[in-house]
Amino acid sequence: MLTRFSRLAVGTGFHLALMLMLFVLGSAIVRSGPAASATATPGTSRPIAEAGLVFACREDNDLYQAYTKTSAQAGSRCNSPAEAIEQARPGSGVLLLADDYPGKTLVLDAALFDQAAKKNLRLYVEYPAALPGMQVGPPRGTQWERAVIASNVFAPVLEKLRILAIHDCRFVPLKAENPDIVVGRVAGFDTAVYGLPKEVSPILCELPKQESTGNVLVATTKLSHFVTGRYAPTDAWRSIWSYVFGWLQPGSKIPELQWTASVRPSFRAGESLPGDIERQALQRGIDWYFNSRMVLHPSMMAKYNRPTNGAEGASANPDLKQDWPFGHRVARMPDLGTPIGDGSLGVMEGFDAKIFSDGTQPVRWWNRNDCNGEIAGAMAAAGVTLQNPSYQKTGGNICDWLYFKSMISLGNRADPKHPAYGLMGWNDTPQYCGPGSMDGYAAYYGDDNARSMLGMMLAAAAQKTDRYDERLLKCLLGNLRISGQLGFQQDRIDEGPLTQAGWLRYFNDRNVSYAPHYQASVWACYLWAYRQTGFELFLKRAKTAIGMTMAAYPDQWRWTNGIQQERARMLLPLAWLVRVEDTPEHRAWLRKMAEDLLAAQDACGAIREEIGLAGKGGCPPPASNEAYGTAEAPLIQTNGDAACDLLYTSNFAFVGLHEAAAATGDPFYREAEDKLTKFLCRIQIRSETHPELDGGWFRAFDFKRWEYWASNSDLGWGAWSIESGWTQSWITAVLAFRQMETSLWDITKDSQIQRHFKTIRSEMLPDNVFPAATALLPVTHLALRKPITLATAPAPQYSGDGPAALLDGLHAPPSPTPLDWLGFEGTDLDATIDLGEPVSIKQVGVHCLQLRQAGIFLPTSLQIAVSDDGKSFRELAVVKPTHATTQEGPLCETLTAANLDGRARYIRVRAANLARIPGTSTPAWLFADEIMINPDNAAERGVVPKKVEWEILFDGKNLDAFDVAGWKDIWVITDQGELHAAKPGPTIFTKQRYTDFVLELDFRMGPKAKANSGVFLRVHDKL
Repeated sequence: MLTRFSRLAVGTGFHLALMLMLFVLGSAIVRSGPAASATATPGTSRPIAEAGLVFACREDNDLYQAYTKTSAQAGSRCNSPAEAIEQARPGSGVLLLADDYPGKTLVLDAALFDQAAKKNLRLYVEYPAALPGMQVGPPRGTQWERAVIASNVFAPVLEKLRILAIHDCRFVPLKAENPDIVVGRVAGFDTAVYGLPKEVSPILCELPKQESTGNVLVATTKLSHFVTGRYAPTDAWRSIWSYVFGWLQPGSKIPELQWTASVRPSFRAGESLPGDIERQALQRGIDWYFNSRMVLHPSMMAKYNRPTNGAEGASANPDLKQDWPFGHRVARMPDLGTPIGDGSLGVMEGFDAKIFSDGTQPVRWWNRNDCNGEIAGAMAAAGVTLQNPSYQKTGGNICDWLYFKSMISLGNRADPKHPAYGLMGWNDTPQYCGPGSMDGYAAYYGDDNARSMLGMMLAAAAQKTDRYDERLLKCLLGNLRISGQLGFQQDRIDEGPLTQAGWLRYFNDRNVSYAPHYQASVWACYLWAYRQTGFELFLKRAKTAIGMTMAAYPDQWRWTNGIQQERARMLLPLAWLVRVEDTPEHRAWLRKMAEDLLAAQDACGAIREEIGLAGKGGCPPPASNEAYGTAEAPLIQTNGDAACDLLYTSNFAFVGLHEAAAATGDPFYREAEDKLTKFLCRIQIRSETHPELDGGWFRAFDFKRWEYWASNSDLGWGAWSIESGWTQSWITAVLAFRQMETSLWDITKDSQIQRHFKTIRSEMLPDNVFPAATALLPVTHLALRKPITLATAPAPQYSGDGPAALLDGLHAPPSPTPLDWLGFEGTDLDATIDLGEPVSIKQVGVHCLQLRQAGIFLPTSLQIAVSDDGKSFRELAVVKPTHATTQEGPLCETLTAANLDGRARYIRVRAANLARIPGTSTPAWLFADEIMINPDNAAERGVVPKKVEWEILFDGKNLDAFDVAGWKDIWVITDQGELHAAKPGPTIFTKQRYTDFVLELDFRMGPKAKANSGVFLRVHDKL
């Protein structure tokens, strides 16, 4: 408050006797200046020469500053409303502005209005304490309310229901007829799509003209605070002020205000960029961590360690005396005079989307696992690129804190006997939503664990250290332990259920989650781990899940805040799948995903957000005005809104496109990446006023207006948030890769984690868990993952993964688990499969279950029909089961129609239900889990494998087929062509890897000999 008076000056209306008076305000002393002369000086009033605009405000008022810099005829300025009305020429427009907003309203004597009316003045009054003849209430705050155009006075530039942002708005409530702008809770991007709510309050309105008041336009808040308060969008505020000036001076020439936003993009759209812009952007992006005081310093820990008082706040008038007045550990940003930390205490999450009236933003005072891992990687990579040892040191300190000092890694996560062993907790905060709530380190998100690991891989490589290998490997295996047989994790696993159920329950689960937001980064980590260790289970589970997810795209995908983010996140695992297995199918998957994502890439490089299929969104746009701000939500309301998302999409697209370009060498990916790079460099935040924001990237950017703007409905992570991980980390990391001309895959290739693999794998995944883990029998066939529709839906309790489960290539064991089988109660299985093109049909089978005691019976018959158009079908065959309904089971049978001779695109499979359980009126169950067209498996076809040529591994003369490194002198080949070991212990491995095989050998030992020898099948030499 004191700084608001530091530039007060005494105007021409005061007596000279007051010139030397001192005003003592606390510790601040304000001196009055000399009387104003014809040439205005800082801190003095401007003279009033003729009728025009007269401002009553301090000289640093945003509106006054913008007007004087824009208008050829500078407006006159007075220090008080009384002075302005007294000095104004008849017919002038007078602006009475609220200097002490938001702490104090503008106090106006009623006589001033009468005086103004007599002089025919037109008054613009803001944030008044009282108005003649009107009831004005005490100031109120806003939380989720936004300003909305409520009349047509701004048309056609601003249509009715257009949305504006008056950040941290404090207003005085009053009743007004036909207000021009109101404040209320509305959903929408640019427009209040559901109209105005019942409860709105006027923000700008014209008072009914009375003889005692004259013409008065009232703003119930301080609209002239638009630069300092960062009101948005810019084009709207230019139109509003043009209207206000026109209202104040009807018929006069109205200047269009120009001003420099206090927080703005670094470059205009299309503006030429410096040759070293990427290096500059990287430097500024890394410096942001220090300038913002996100890197914790010991002097900040007294506040940081205070307990959380509650979850996300939703109060318009928060209790500022609380440690976390905005809930969820959200409070004012650290003082910029605070010393800068060195990373040994971690890095805070970032800036909340709320903007205060002074233009600052609150901070989320907690450390997250994913953010710190990502930041460590970006910081270390930048240290190499920019040759800055302090960045390297800070990155290393963050790594040490995260892996060796924080509860994120310690506690149950470091206990080999606990199911959470190896995992990383979400954050480091006890009871993170307030007293009695869960500890932040007791919640496990696979995607957070994965992105933390990706960052730590990078940090280790950039620092050329193996210091983090063991903990990284434990995290990889800890996550593999809670990934089911199909390669999917649950979106989130809390420690309570994990402790109760044990990790093996998740390891053997068959859950499916077509949500790349939660899954894709985990698969990328598994592919990387397979590259480093050769452990097949990493590859198998990643490939299975990726294949199923691509087959389910797009109709069965669950999107979180939009479908674009799901596409963006899939790029990384698909690019790395090409690295591991470079096949045409894998390249096609990657290209498809990139093309669909980039179909919405604008010429400027921005990637426009899109909402996915209705009913599939976890965090869809608000469905009503009342729902605005109640949950996480997209930046857009409908597809076509010109916003890009740097928290959920563009950042992950950046790293995904970079890795795709490196994996394939295809210029298609590189060109898209280059466009996105220029865009990100242009929109990096520039601010002299707010150094804590300079160099960052907000979540939202409107690439048509070219400013930060979007729907701010998301609870906490809205349009103006800056995430220290996710956004800031991956953008800077990729900028570093580009400078080093490398990729994340390539820079991490020399990791030495395989040295610890045998020991840690045996500890965390003992051999005895693998039979259960491979209980699902894979089968390949022509219809694998093809589109399928059902005439009758399965019973809800036995709907598994939906129709797609019938073509997922997995046979379930003979147990009626709801995740493995589709169950039809009293109804038939009637499925139609689209093979995409006409193909030859030789064999069709349906894998079914019978368990008499559960009322589950094999079909009474199986009818196969084909069609060229999907409408007119012709029958190919009808077959019956070989097992009788009297057999108890559990048993599985594949009802098979073989030796067919058909060609078609569509196949209809009808398995007839028994209808009733024998001897009862109870509906019978029919259970099926796979439909196979031309299966490749010999056992499914009933075909005896062809004779194959034997490969000789040992010919009695040499060991060329084996790797005998380290044991060469111990193995001895006798004259009889036998292989002996000179002493116990040696092991040799075949150089070639094999899938399906038959092994024959002779093993001889004497009657009194003792041996501990044998053959290990399906192992890797790293084990």
